[in-house]
Formats: sequence, structure tokens, C-alpha cells
Amino acid sequence: MWKLFRTPWFKLVCAAVLGIGCDHGYLGDDVQAEIASSDFRRGTVDNVDIVDGDRGVGSGNKMTFRKVALSLSDEKSMAGIYDLAVGGNVVWASAYTFNRTTRDKGPMVVWEKVGSKDFARATLPPTHAVHFPDVCAVSAEEAYVLALDGPDRKARLFARKPGDKPLFEEQPAVEPSEGRYFSVMRLACFPGGNLWVYGSMQKGDDIGNKVHALFHRPSTHEAWQAVPLPHDLPPPSWSSGVSLLLLRADGSGYAGFSLGGEARIYERTQDGIWEKVFAIGDEALQITSAVGDPSGRAVAIAQPKGNEGIILSLEDAVWSTKIVPEASEFRATAQTPEGELLIGGVRYSRSGGVVDAAEAVLVNSDLQRLPVPVRGRVHAMGFLSKTGYVAINFTEKVEDAGLYEVRF
Repeated sequence: MWKLFRTPWFKLVCAAVLGIGCDHGYLGDDVQAEIASSDFRRGTVDNVDIVDGDRGVGSGNKMTFRKVALSLSDEKSMAGIYDLAVGGNVVWASAYTFNRTTRDKGPMVVWEKVGSKDFARATLPPTHAVHFPDVCAVSAEEAYVLALDGPDRKARLFARKPGDKPLFEEQPAVEPSEGRYFSVMRLACFPGGNLWVYGSMQKGDDIGNKVHALFHRPSTHEAWQAVPLPHDLPPPSWSSGVSLLLLRADGSGYAGFSLGGEARIYERTQDGIWEKVFAIGDEALQITSAVGDPSGRAVAIAQPKGNEGIILSLEDAVWSTKIVPEASEFRATAQTPEGELLIGGVRYSRSGGVVDAAEAVLVNSDLQRLPVPVRGRVHAMGFLSKTGYVAINFTEKVEDAGLYEVRF
């Protein structure tokens, strides 16, 4: 049944009916979790399945992919990695969980890896039925997780506590406007608890009545504030809201708005003045996942309506579109400590109009392809100087899904 979620037909139905990209982690995440479930075992962390590529990031060296098995405390649960973040020499991975029998959503899991140590499960306040656990890192000492919890999708925010142990404490989170709940929310973070939360809100099951959502907390001890949006945005019907954020610490930079029929990028000044600077029309459903320097080079991805990947490139304050026929879609972006921008995704193979295979795709901002010797789709990435981590789902073999350590 999971193949249905990967067909172009299903993607277009979801875009038309829900205003979102359904296999982009916004819908069908339970299917992703089921595919990835075999990668999570009780007990200690171990590494298996070493496979090689023939080119390194930024060099001619080999890339070695090594499967990382992550532990769960409950053998009745299965999990799917949602996000990765890197701060200094620390890597965090977040995941949602499901009950193996009932498929009911369960609590969130976060793992932390410091230097050469193994991944360790972090201790968090109890969660219940988590959607979209977004993790964001400022440094090795400062990291945050934003998640939507429970049937009412209450936003919950967790901050890494100082110290050697991987402990997170809950902090006040954003609240939706009266009569609405959060559909999808993401997190951008800067030092001192300077946080931005962005996404969309809707009323009940009325997916045609969504509104854009953008909130700011200047520091840990200050209150959340709703951020005024561009005045010339059309009515947010069939919208996935604020879907991209590429800001500086002072709030200036870029934000993307996915509007159903058109996706736009606006530039924002420190004083909150918006100006539309780029738009992409019928070829894309939404724009997401930006990485880089808003004052220099950056990339973002657009989820295509067709069968060719789309990368948005920022250089010298000008956005442009790059079509990548080698990919069917892109899912993730990351930046290495050396500044190289990487984009991950998938190329689908079809038989009889149905997707029956997926080949993981990884390119840099110059569209040079880097080999990924695992069949599947790149879902999330994070890189350090000599190593990195790539989450892969929608694999042909269930046991291949999960987290890979990459050395180069």
C-alpha cells in the first residue's frame, strides 16, 4: 500500500485537496515510519552495513556510508527519523514513534551524539502523539526541538539544558489564534533563545481555511510575538503557509510562502518591511528547506508538480531556478562546516505508471552529483568536518531505511 503514497497521482491529489505535499513529510509520515521501523532496536547503539561511494564531499576521496542503529526503550514501538541538526561537534536526531500493532502515534524521541561517542537517547518531558519534531541547533551547548503534540496539535518547545547529560526542558511555546490549531510548524534558531517559528494554522478539518503563521521570540526570557506578514499576500486558501525561512539574527532575510497556485519569496528588513523578490508558478507545489547565508550563497528546494527536481539558488541577492532532471524531487538541504551546500532527494523509477523503485540523490549547489550507494530517498542531513549523517526512507528493502553515518 505504501507505493500509493509515492505516486505522482497521489502527490497531485494531496496538493489539490490539502494544499500540501503529501510525501514531503506533511502527510503519510506514518508510512515513512513503518518503512524505517526496522532500524530502531532495543539496547545499545551499534553500526552495521558498510558501503562505499566513489567521491567525497569537496574532494576526490571516497564517501563511506555506515548504517547506524538507534535504540528505543519500548519494543512495541517503531519510529521514523524526521530531522537532523548539527551544532559544533554534536549531532541531534529527532523521530516520531508509532505503536507496532495499532499504528497509533506515540511520544517523540531525540538522540544526541557528542564527538566520537555513540548516539544516546535524550531525556525529555513526556510527550504523547507527536507530529513533525523539528530540531534546530545553535551550537554544541544550545539546541531546541519544536513538536506538535496530541490530537489538538499543541505546539511544544524543548531546550537542551547545560551539562554533560542529554537533557531537555520544556519552555513556553507559541499558541495558535483563537479557534485554530497548527497544521505544520518549523523552527529557526539563533543564540540566546532567539527563535522563529513558521508554518500554517487552520480551523478544525477545514483545510481550505488556512492562515500563514510566523512567530518570534527575541530571547529565552521574552514572550512570543506574532510577526506581521506581507500586505500583498493573496487569501491563504489551499496554502501550506510560511514554508521557508532564511534569516539573519536580526530578523532580516527571506521567507517563502506556498500559496497553492504560486510560491513566493519575500525579502524582509530588520524593521519588518517586506518586498516580493521571487515567484515560481505552476511547476511547483511549495518551496521549503533553505540553507546557506542570506547575505551570500544559499539554496532552497521546491517540490515539483512534475517529475524533475527543482532547486532555488540565491547568489548576490538574486534568486534563480535550477531544474535537475536527474532527480524526481528534493527533500533536504544541509551545509558543511566548510560552507559547501548540499541538496538531497530521490529519483523514482516507474513501471506501469506506478513508482516501484527509488534511487537516493545527493548534489551540491553546482549540481555535481555525489554517489549514495543506498536505494531510497534522502529525508534529512547534517554534516561535520569529516563526517555527516543522512536519513534515508522509502527504501526498497525495509532494513535499509534509517540513519547513515557518512565519512569522507
